[in-house]
Amino acid sequence: MDHGEVLERLDGYRDGELDPETSREIATHLAACESCRATLEDGEATARSLSGLVRTEPSPAFVRAVMDRIAAEAEPAGVRWVTPALATGFGAACVFVVLGLVSGNGETGSAPPDLLEVGDRDAAETYRMVESSEVPTHDEVLGMLVEEES
Repeated sequence: MDHGEVLERLDGYRDGELDPETSREIATHLAACESCRATLEDGEATARSLSGLVRTEPSPAFVRAVMDRIAAEAEPAGVRWVTPALATGFGAACVFVVLGLVSGNGETGSAPPDLLEVGDRDAAETYRMVESSEVPTHDEVLGMLVEEES
């Protein structure tokens, strides 16, 4: 067992929480490593000093003051969904504007031949999706928006 593994498991070793084989490996390492022994001794001293402490419950006034402060700083419930909802609505509006520009005047029909002639297969496919009333998935809408930005 290497030095780092021993240091990670010293608390479990001190508290008797490790299996016998791991405990033996750590004991072997501790016999040869002064640094790890010192760390173990420091941990034991800290545990002894903490064991004498008495647990006290906070006063009702303290609990009330903390809870009031948390409530004052808490984010309003509506804010958690407003931002994603606005972003989704804006994205959908952008897609519909782009689709309107691509399709021209909102008329449906076969994909304009000029889209295919210039090699704009994505615009032609978008046009076909609108024409067939196929609703794009969330991922498709996001993909369209990302392509627009780049």
